Amino acid sequence: LFSQLCMLLGGRVAERVFFGDISTGAVDDLQRATKIAMDKLLSYGMSKEIGHLAYKPQDKTDGRSWMNFSEDLHSRVENEARELVDAAYQHTHKTLSENKDKMHELAEELLKQKEIHKADIETILGPRPPRADVDAAKKEAPAAVEA
Repeated sequence: LFSQLCMLLGGRVAERVFFGDISTGAVDDLQRATKIAMDKLLSYGMSKEIGHLAYKPQDKTDGRSWMNFSEDLHSRVENEARELVDAAYQHTHKTLSENKDKMHELAEELLKQKEIHKADIETILGPRPPRADVDAAKKEAPAAVEA
């Protein structure tokens, strides 16, 4: 799930890294990342704050009056979700910043060829890191990520 959050935040982070500002263009991705974080904590029972409990997703979207858990619990889960999304944002920012030159090279290749394939990407970025590297990146992030 952490990798999904990083992927969804990639566009927003790229705007910050490459243009110095963000736009409304990545709002759908941000909403989806927020939903994944909340689902991880409430629906899948993967919260350090509330433990191994799973709550049925809300059937109604008419505000908090339909919640099947307390305001206090919701507030705590929102805080943990914010930390999780922020950890993914920070990891993605670090990764893009450290590889900014490769991103420029990839963009140039895309402009030149109009279409690039896996081999083209691997030529510039190198092969995809093994799973152990992804797990190590998660360990660098705050504890909320490891739930």
